[in-house]
Amino acid sequence: MFAVGVTGAARYIAGAVEARGRLLVGTLVGVVLLAGIPYSFYLGDHLPYIDERDYYAIAKNVAHKHVYSADGEHPNASRAPAYPLVLSLLVFLGAGVPALRVLNFVALALSIYLLYAMVRSLVSDFAGVVAAMLVVCYPVLFYAAGTLFPQTLGALLFVLVLFLLSRAVRTRSLVPVGLVFGCLLLTIPLFVFFLAVVVGWLLITRRERRIRSAVAVVVPAFLVAGLWTLRNYLVFGSFVLFTTGSGAALLWGNSEHATIGGADVDFLIRQYAAAAAMNEVERSAYFTSEAVKAMLANRTGTIGFYFLKVLNHFSFYNQHYAAAEASWAKTVVMGLTYVPLLLLFIVRVARRKRYPLSAFEVLLAWLYVSSAFIYAIFHTRIRYRLPVDYALIALVAMFIGSWVSATLTRGDLGGGADRDVRSA
Repeated sequence: MFAVGVTGAARYIAGAVEARGRLLVGTLVGVVLLAGIPYSFYLGDHLPYIDERDYYAIAKNVAHKHVYSADGEHPNASRAPAYPLVLSLLVFLGAGVPALRVLNFVALALSIYLLYAMVRSLVSDFAGVVAAMLVVCYPVLFYAAGTLFPQTLGALLFVLVLFLLSRAVRTRSLVPVGLVFGCLLLTIPLFVFFLAVVVGWLLITRRERRIRSAVAVVVPAFLVAGLWTLRNYLVFGSFVLFTTGSGAALLWGNSEHATIGGADVDFLIRQYAAAAAMNEVERSAYFTSEAVKAMLANRTGTIGFYFLKVLNHFSFYNQHYAAAEASWAKTVVMGLTYVPLLLLFIVRVARRKRYPLSAFEVLLAWLYVSSAFIYAIFHTRIRYRLPVDYALIALVAMFIGSWVSATLTRGDLGGGADRDVRSA
């Protein structure tokens, strides 16, 4: 009797969520914006991280001096261009730092709605609402939106790529995927490795149209990214695909001073001082060479350290190089909100033989797992992982939505887990 009552209540709640899905998600989006806007102005002009100050400096120089430069005099390519160029549009209109933060919260709100729309079309309205709720209940995304880091914009572009992929039936419908991916590459260059994952997935799943499908994504992506490469060649006289910052990132994560999830910025500052006489391209090549030397000098240690970085990718704690931003409360909240998502992801993947993953779920799993091995080439930190966490959230939401649907169909909350989980 009690089980019947619980099942009835659960069915009523699920039905209510299904019927009011758009309203609920609209409310969640509104809450994010209503909280994010005053929070942006509460934070004011304070930029505690070096990266933030760099992006803001470039945005101001683009807006006022019409040069992509951190110091206003020397053109550079140390930062990927998409995020500071977007910021420069607002700066040109007179926006200050708080307004730039608001832009991030708008991007976060759009990411929530796109994720909802995608999961809704793949599974159910209930699953879509769950996806939106999981984003809102993952406060590190809200915190990141309050910083001038490109991860929030990158996350929006990544979710848009997934959204378009989930609806791409014809080969020509993959062209917009490639165009958005090109913008993503110019926001977070390391996503070039994720482009390879997507192409691999297309080659396996598209079968008869595999080559055309891959070309439809890769060509537009590199056409967009190629515009920046051309600019770099004209400025530096050298081939720089995305950024000259890759050498520093490789050295930071692979030198003898590198730590697991650490933040030895002082070491990197000393390296920049030692290479002050070099131009950007020479400096990046020098840093890359130093990193390779360090790795080859201790090959066994490098391999072990690499796999430790892979594990650290799934951590809920990283050392902050802006000490004032660290607190035990943030670490606890991060652990309480991330670990359950990770456990549910593991459960879903572990049960793939009994309950086969759909093709799109396979892509989400590939993207999330491969992200650890990709970022570990350089350095693993929570911030870098955040855009790909949307793949984790999407897969978990699809799992929960399918499980609830199967359970309520059976009418037994205790035995629903034994029923096949609906594939998207």
